[in-house]
Amino acid sequence: MAAKKNKKLLKISEVAQRAGVSTSTIKHYVNEGLLEKPVKTSPNMAYYDESTIEKIRLIKKIQKEKFLPLDVIKRIIQTGESYDEELEFSKAIMKSGRILDDSPDVPESRIEKLIGYSLDKIRVLEEEKVIFPSVSGDRRYYDSVDRRIIEIIKYREDMGLPLDYSIQTIRIYRDAIARAVEEDIRLFAKTYIGDIPISRAIKYMTEADSTLDEFIVMYRFRMLNRYSESAIREINNMMVNLRSLNVFPMEGRELPQELPASILEKVVYYIIKGEYDALAEALVVATGETPRPDLMAFLAFSKLLKGNYREALKLVNTHISSPTSRAIENIVAAVVYLYTMDESSGISGPMYNVKRMLSYLGRIESEEDPNGFVQVFANYVCGAIYVMLPDVIDTCNRGIFMLSETLEPVSEKTIPLEDIPEWMERCIQYEIYPVLEIRLNRFLAHGYMKKGRTAEALSCVQRIIELAHPGSNDSEWARIQKIELSR
Repeated sequence: MAAKKNKKLLKISEVAQRAGVSTSTIKHYVNEGLLEKPVKTSPNMAYYDESTIEKIRLIKKIQKEKFLPLDVIKRIIQTGESYDEELEFSKAIMKSGRILDDSPDVPESRIEKLIGYSLDKIRVLEEEKVIFPSVSGDRRYYDSVDRRIIEIIKYREDMGLPLDYSIQTIRIYRDAIARAVEEDIRLFAKTYIGDIPISRAIKYMTEADSTLDEFIVMYRFRMLNRYSESAIREINNMMVNLRSLNVFPMEGRELPQELPASILEKVVYYIIKGEYDALAEALVVATGETPRPDLMAFLAFSKLLKGNYREALKLVNTHISSPTSRAIENIVAAVVYLYTMDESSGISGPMYNVKRMLSYLGRIESEEDPNGFVQVFANYVCGAIYVMLPDVIDTCNRGIFMLSETLEPVSEKTIPLEDIPEWMERCIQYEIYPVLEIRLNRFLAHGYMKKGRTAEALSCVQRIIELAHPGSNDSEWARIQKIELSR
């Protein structure tokens, strides 16, 4: 009876009526630790402090905001005073005041129809920790942030960007933002929380923090701009360095006295001698009205060596429009796209060439040519281009691997050369392989330098100095690099 005389103690029905909630809601709040347990006067009678009404109203307000985790709500309730100030401070920390709206959560049963996006894909976003629906029993609910993120992903997909690509992109930013937020909160807590009034902390984290949001957007724009410029600059530098990719023409000391009769032997003969006009003429005659793809590849190569890049590209687009099972055709197509990159405008032009080139190089990687020398030369071209491509393409390590794997059999001349004329075998062994070994070391050195592997780069440079003629371009380049690497 003493409890009834105390005006500050109320029955649960009275608290429910004045707070505008059901009695079951009050019991739920008690069970969750959001409200203190009532004062029991008998097994069936309990009384609540009058202050419980204000706490319930605060809980309802927080629930309407729908942005704070349960543990934070408990902390606010347990402070005893300044509910509004604590609420605003927590909102500032959670960065949610400018994002969330008051619209009710949408249950899983309605989300697919509401947004027009597959529930299976929505679940993928949840698995990737891109959205965080709340769970009640066995039902999921999506707040305004979850819904907006789903809408953004849907919009990207409607534009033509596959979900897998969006997920991979989001992972990059998700992980970076998660680390940044963790450090941001840690720094703020260490610097300000507890040392300044809450009102000033709120101002810092709302008004001042809006500038940080703007900075992030502007900085991303600036970095995209700079990386685009850097990629184009690297492509331009790559073109300068790849001028040494071609090992022809050569002295031709091992060539036969008379012109060979076979068209393929003629091709090798003319390429080694550097007689590209004669090569083109012979190929035009040989192809006739039924052009063979391999011969058309050599014809495109002859145009390329003469500097007729547009004609070479036209031949590739007509006769080698996609990667084939023959390494020679893939080499020629890749190199044509490489050399026509100089004539591509802006950013999209060169990147289109890179994309096309990579499709042919990828086929070289995945399919071995039965001709040992052709495969070696294909690996050399592929590896050299890989190490020289801009870092944004991320092929340098693959290039280093391919070049290093090719260097040993070339230097030791252990590649089997079968079913070719004796003069061609001697040309490969005594003229092509020595030059190829120098160039393999040169592009390997480039790759090692890009990766900061100075000792390995220096070893390649020293090997070039030992092999190359003292007055050659390769020798001069190697000596300069040795000085730079030894500093």
